[in-house]
Amino acid sequence: MVAVHGDADPLDPYRGGPDGRPSYLPTPPAAAAIQSWAALDGCSKAFTTRLAPHIVNTTYPCGAQLVTVNGGGHTWPGGAPVNSSIGVTTGEYDATATILALV
Repeated sequence: MVAVHGDADPLDPYRGGPDGRPSYLPTPPAAAAIQSWAALDGCSKAFTTRLAPHIVNTTYPCGAQLVTVNGGGHTWPGGAPVNSSIGVTTGEYDATATILALV
């Protein structure tokens, strides 16, 4: 399980809470959500590494990961920038490469 999440996402709040879109359920905090996935796989301890100036990776031994984009919005890291109203798109991390490496 890999979750990539901007901590300045205006639609799915990183720290949890109401989703920024009508009819969507509240979002759980990103760290708690990945911790729950790790717990399902029998992992409880994580280690954190900085991958780039604004990219932090929290990894559990069972493979669950939370990639946090500091200052990132509701965008695809490494993708083309989109409407600025949904936040910053980082070029410091390639989410596509991460997902393809899982295959």
